[in-house]
Amino acid sequence: MSGIYQRLDSGRHQLRRLSLSPGDLHDPICGTLETVSLGEHPKYEALSYVWGVDISPTPMVLDGTNVPITQNLDSALRHLR
Repeated sequence: MSGIYQRLDSGRHQLRRLSLSPGDLHDPICGTLETVSLGEHPKYEALSYVWGVDISPTPMVLDGTNVPITQNLDSALRHLR
């Protein structure tokens, strides 16, 4: 998965912001990652999440690449978009 990430600049206090594409509850989860600097006061909502092993991952399309995510994250993202 490291191929989809750009290196963050710690001096600029950057984070990766996920923008979810609109969709209905049962539509595929799709989105894009964007690197933003906290110094520019970007708008975002935070989701506290712990990556872990899931015995039955589900796909998400991130910047055109299928990325496996846990079922719990899938459910959270469906309700947030």
